Order: sequence, then structure tokens, then C-alpha cells
Amino acid sequence: MTRLLITGSDGNILRASNFLRNSEELQDIYTLIINNKRVADDITITSEQRHKIQVRLNEWIRISLGEWRIDYTRSPHELTQDDRKKESFRCEFCGKKLSAILYYVVNQENEKIITVGSECVKKLENPEFMGSAHFNKTAGELNRYERLVKSHPEADMVIRNGSKWAEERQFVIPRRLSNRFTMAYKNSKRAISRYTHTGSYTGKAAELSQWLAKYRKSQKRINEFESMANVHPEFYLSRDTIRNEERLDLQNTKEIISAVMNDGGILQTNVASQIQNFSYLRLVAKVYSENPELGMFHIMANDNGSFYLTFELGENRYGFYSPSATIIENLGFPELNKNIPTVKELTHNIGNLLSPDSDTIVLLSSIAEKLVRA
Repeated sequence: MTRLLITGSDGNILRASNFLRNSEELQDIYTLIINNKRVADDITITSEQRHKIQVRLNEWIRISLGEWRIDYTRSPHELTQDDRKKESFRCEFCGKKLSAILYYVVNQENEKIITVGSECVKKLENPEFMGSAHFNKTAGELNRYERLVKSHPEADMVIRNGSKWAEERQFVIPRRLSNRFTMAYKNSKRAISRYTHTGSYTGKAAELSQWLAKYRKSQKRINEFESMANVHPEFYLSRDTIRNEERLDLQNTKEIISAVMNDGGILQTNVASQIQNFSYLRLVAKVYSENPELGMFHIMANDNGSFYLTFELGENRYGFYSPSATIIENLGFPELNKNIPTVKELTHNIGNLLSPDSDTIVLLSSIAEKLVRA
């Protein structure tokens, strides 16, 4: 199926502007747009051009629109019958025929005047705000940015990924890796910003290669940590677990994340016992059930932050509900405690926190009655 990369409307905006026409680094893209009403995969296009369009088209459109200002001395202009008889008016951006209202807009660089419709003019109504929300605010800065990316492709990765890249990994990462990534990101961004403002590798921009290398290295270390975590995921704190936990207690979740980061990304029993969401407790119960050392217990997770614990003593089966934190603290997780308590030791340790199920209540009542009779 043919994939549309640049629509006819976007192509019109780019053709009408000076930015793309005057950019040495983007002449191949400008040629594509001049020769094609729209740019799609069904025309001859390189993988590099395709990637460039997919990543930075919105930025080119924003800068191109920023060249134009509405001429409010003449706009909005309501078309009369005489106007329509004299000539046919079309929106230079979307190409639609204008029959009621049009706006005159002026290019600030060459004073060229074009007409646009009432829908397309909305794209121009607040260009200052449009510029303030982006890294490159002027055509000059974006041109220098394109030049920079050509020699340092990873610079574009820094800007596009942003500071949140490390926080969006599958697992919570160690604090030392997080700190190294943050430092490399901030300094890389400062160096890139310095270059796009000045166009020369001076000041902070002189350190660009050094910080980009550190940025790549920190990403590599984080990816290696994730690969290791995927081998034994129960020993690490996943983002899915965090998202589920945040719904229960946001503040406690922040403390859990901080503790795991300080412990090298490894879950410890004292932290694991604080996690209450059902998905995580189900994982804990599954690990417990597969461990031969805990064969005397059968543990199931409940959706209220508790475990349902069953075991046998003699000929009788007993079932109790217990706070999950209590079970995890006594058995250990993700690594089991060195001394696993027996059934009698566990019930003795946490007996006052156990709530018997209905069958166990009947059984205990029967045992009590027999003892009274004896």
C-alpha cells in the first residue's frame, strides 16, 4: 500500500516558503516537492529522505508558516460578485477555491503576497506561540540544525528522545545509570543549542562530540541492564508494575522507585512487601508456587492486596487470608529468606494477622469443641 509522506497541502506550504528553497542541506527534499504535488512511497525516494521527512516534516512546516503574517489592513476580505467575476481565488495552502472570505498574507522575507482561506489562516494566527514550543525557533536555527544533524546524526536522537528516554524503559534503572544519562543528555542538548544559535563549534558547542559519545555510552549501559533484567524479571521493578501501583498510592510509589534506584535497580524484600497491586502479587504467588522449598504452602493473590494461603496439617486443610506484606516479609521476595519458616512457625509468627476462610472457621470450631469436651 502506498504511504503518503507529504500531503498536497503541506507541499504547497513548503513550496511557498523561502526556508526550504534556501536550505542547502534540504535541496533534495525541495526538489522532490517541486517535482511532485504530493510525496509518497510510490515515487523514487531514498531511505534517508524518507526518514528525514518522517522525523522533521512538522518542524519544516512550522518554520515555513512562521514566515507569513496576516495583513489585517485588508483581511478578512469578503468576496463580492464583482471580485468573483474578475478572477478565481484559491487558497495557496490547501488549493481550495475561495468563494466567500479570503485573507491576504505577506511573507516577511520577500514581501510576497498570497491568499488563504479562513481555515488555513488559523495556522498563522499565533506563530510566536508556535515557535516558543520548539527547539529551533527560526529558519536560521533550523538550517544550522539540519547541517549539524548531517555530521552528527545522533544529535537528532537527543532532541527527539528528550530527557524522558531513561524513565520510559521497561524497568526502573539504577540511580547511577540514570544520573549518567541525565548529565550526558543535558550537556549534549546545551552543546546542540549553542551550535544552532551561533553556527560554530565554540564555547559549549566545542564539547558536542564528547557529550554525544557519553550519551551513546549511557544508552548502551541502560540497554544492557534491561537485557539482564529480562532474564530474571522478578528481581527488577517493571514500569507496568509501577503504573498499576500508582493507581493505589502515588506517593508510596515514588518512594518505592527511589529505593529501587538506590539499590542498583534490584528489588529487595523490604521494598517488594510494599507493592500491593494485583498483577504484581499474582507474579509473586506464581514464583512462590513454582519454588520446591515452599511446597507445603499454596498461595494465591487477591485483588485487595492480600494473599490466600492454604496448607495441610495432619488430615486437615486450612485456608487463611493474610496481608501480602506479612507473607512476603516472612518468606522473602524476590529472593527467599535463608530460613524458610515451617507451617507451624509461620502461623505462630503471624497468627493474629490471619483471617480463616469459612471452611477453616468450621474446622477450628469443631477442634475447639472437641477440646472443651475432653
